[in-house]
This record gives sequence, structure tokens and C-alpha cells, in this order.
Amino acid sequence: MITSKWLLIVNPSSGNGKGRSDSKNVQNLLLQKGVETDIFYSEYSGHSSVLVQQAIEKGYRKIISMGGDGTLNEVVNGIFNQLIASINEITIAVIPVGTGNDWCKTFNIPKDYKQAVDVIVREKVIRHDIGVAENENNKKRYFINIAGLGYDGFVTEKISKMKQSGSGGKLFYLLWITWYLFQYKNTKIRFKIDGKEFPEEEIFTLSVCNCRFNGDGMMQAPSALPDDGMLNITVMKKISPFKSIISLPKMKDGTFVKMKEAALYTGKTVEVTSSPQVITETDGELIGETPVRFSIIPNALNVIINQYPQ
Repeated sequence: MITSKWLLIVNPSSGNGKGRSDSKNVQNLLLQKGVETDIFYSEYSGHSSVLVQQAIEKGYRKIISMGGDGTLNEVVNGIFNQLIASINEITIAVIPVGTGNDWCKTFNIPKDYKQAVDVIVREKVIRHDIGVAENENNKKRYFINIAGLGYDGFVTEKISKMKQSGSGGKLFYLLWITWYLFQYKNTKIRFKIDGKEFPEEEIFTLSVCNCRFNGDGMMQAPSALPDDGMLNITVMKKISPFKSIISLPKMKDGTFVKMKEAALYTGKTVEVTSSPQVITETDGELIGETPVRFSIIPNALNVIINQYPQ
């Protein structure tokens, strides 16, 4: 039986524990606005996907992700990996708690819980495109924000290991991603966009984008729109660690697109090979190594936003 209640999926460790400590306050705020919720807490990596699938089977069709980009990614994958309900029946929203919350930046979803609750109550819904990444082991991962390889995958693997050891926080994140610039080696890749093959290129990173921000506020795809049925592909060619650091302000405001190292494309499919293999991530979640193929499912999921990107 379908329930009118919302499911609040909480990553209790997100925001250095704020997920757990603030979840009841969020639930009460929602109730004051007439929104009834049941809370489920994730207990391990990938658990949010399992919880979502179980909840849909029990009749939930409205889901709030309370955590960071990784929690949102797990929620999306739970939705697309279930066969009980039509995707059209399901709506998701976000209460941002994590370190980066980069998906929220595209839609100006506030970090203040009261304001984020107001966004949910207004229920301004768009039909959001969803990306798909598939590697040679037939491992498929859906993504709502941005997938990346090269430095993106390299630093995601490093940061994931550090988080597992109990380290965290925004300052920690910024310090380590800077340090890892000096460990990473630019990689030669070949890629195709909609079947068109591009020459082999030594790159720093390649990003496949539904939305605009990743890496804690880096504007990887200034023109990306979440419902245009297209992927925005940003390639940063070989660049030195020092130039990367001094270019950070340009990455923040999107003006990096004027740099000679930047190349921007759009398409519906992207295929990437490399030698040696490079690590691939989707919304900050590791999915393996190249070769990898990216594609888009247009207007795939009902998503509550605050403001449509201009």
C-alpha cells in the first residue's frame, strides 16, 4: 500500500555526525509544516541504496536524502535498481549535511535546515536527467551530478580512504586535495563523444556533468542544465600542480573555460579508454577504472529544487 509519508534517509556520520544529531530536529520541522516522515539511518557504505529499495517495496514514493553527495548518489541508485515502482511515481529532495553538497549548489538549496525544509514544502519539481556510467566489468552506476576520471578519480580514492580512517572536515579536504596535486600524474586518454573519436590527449581530468559543481564548489560545467537531455563534458588538459593551484579562483567562478588547457563539449554518450587505466568516480563514489562509457537518461526523475540554474 502506498503511503503519503516521506522517507527521510539519514547518513548519521555526514557533517561529522550532524546527520544523526540533527535528524530529529529536521523531522520536527517537517512535521510543523505538515510533512510526516519516517527516519531510516544508513549503517554502512551502500546501505542507503538498500534502504531505499526496501522502502519503495513498503509503499514509500517520496524520499529525502539527508547527507552529502554520496548519500544522494546512493538514494538515486536505490531508486533505479528497484523494479517495484515506476520511476515516474518517485520524488526526491535533499537536506544538505555533508562536506561538499555540490549538487545543491546548482539549485541554491540552503544549508540552513529551516530554509531547506521550506524548499521541500514548496515542492518545486523538475524532471532531472540522470547519468549512467558503465565499466568493462559491466558495473553500472547512476549519477545525478558529476562523474569524473583522472585527478577527480585519483583524489576521490585517496579521500575515501582517509574518511574511512576517521578523518574529515572541510579544511582537511582542501589541504589534502592540494597535496595530492603533487602526487598525481597527468594521464593519456582517448575518448569518443556520440561516436566521434578525438585524438589521444594527455589530461589532468575529464568530467561528465549533469550539473555544475563538484570538488567542494568547483564550477566544472558552467553551462550545464539538469534537464536538457545532454551531458556536458569538461576536459582539462595537462597542467602543472602550481598552475592548478593558482587557477583555483577560475575553477570556482567558471572562468577557467578561457584557459588554453580547457576544452568543453556536449553529447549524449562518452566513451573513455586510457593506458594505464585511471580511476573513475560518480558523485564522489568510486566505480572502478577505465575503460568506461557514460550515457544520459533524459528527464528521468522527479526532483525538488529551490532555484533553476540561470
